[in-house]
Amino acid sequence: MPERTRGQSVVDGFDERIRTAEALGDAQDVELARLDRQIESARRDGGTGLLERAVHYENLEQAFKEGKEVQMVFVDMGFLRYFDNKGGADVGNDALKVAADLMEEAIEKSGVEGKAFRYGGDEFTVQIDGGDAEVAKFQQKLAELRAESGAIPTGKRGTADGYHPTELVFNYGGADMETAEAVFSDLQKAGKFADADLEDQGWVANKKAEIMTIIADKSIEEQKAIGRFQMLVEAKNDSAYDTDPARKVQVDNLVAFSNKALFAEKGGGDFLTLIAERQKAEMAEANKIPDKQAREKAVGEIREATKKSIEEKVAEYIKETREQEDRKAD
Repeated sequence: MPERTRGQSVVDGFDERIRTAEALGDAQDVELARLDRQIESARRDGGTGLLERAVHYENLEQAFKEGKEVQMVFVDMGFLRYFDNKGGADVGNDALKVAADLMEEAIEKSGVEGKAFRYGGDEFTVQIDGGDAEVAKFQQKLAELRAESGAIPTGKRGTADGYHPTELVFNYGGADMETAEAVFSDLQKAGKFADADLEDQGWVANKKAEIMTIIADKSIEEQKAIGRFQMLVEAKNDSAYDTDPARKVQVDNLVAFSNKALFAEKGGGDFLTLIAERQKAEMAEANKIPDKQAREKAVGEIREATKKSIEEKVAEYIKETREQEDRKAD
């Protein structure tokens, strides 16, 4: 676990500057360094060191004012409640720090120009200069670094409450400025904004930043649900689930803390059990095929069919949810 994240190290740099000024007896520089530290600390989330939510909007608003091309990646870190509730607050904090550091490292090592922000809770945003190619570079590097980082270890509680070292899971949403501009234009044409507000360029930039953030956030929902179903199907069908009691407890806890992502209120838990059992039975038959190439082909087709079933069911759940929301709005 990183003792200090990259963002926290930025603040630490001011502490070093303060100590140096104090050693030199430069009272004026001490005060300036303390003021700079205070300003920088106010811009950053204390737990992760990332720039905080208000700075996310400031940065995005400025990009709209300047006409700068920026892509947004909205990142949801899965299982924070599991880390917190089963592992303890220290494990949850470690997970957030690792996630934050991985995002900043991915920006640095992918060669893109960008900034990472703590949006709140288990949500982060990353603003990247450029287009889809730059976003792809960042996400690829983040995936590689996440895989290399391993599991979040146990904390003070150990495994007493059913926590076992678990790897981070990231879900992504995205939005670009062109789409946000188009949505803003549609809302303007529909008369949703007051003329006085439209004359205020600061207000306009803020509204576009809000729209872009909402688009990115909403786009996570489907990808998150599909990814969570797939991950848990594979986990349930891993041989360790049946042979290792600790692994079974871990997976069952992950399922329990995935109610929202699995649309549990709509029967998603039952669907997970059904699809996992179906894949397990089909895999057992496929593994009886003697020819290796044919066997691997069959396994691949089974996984693809499982994914398609999950995608169809998630689309159904999302449609039902939005229809319910529309009825409530009416």
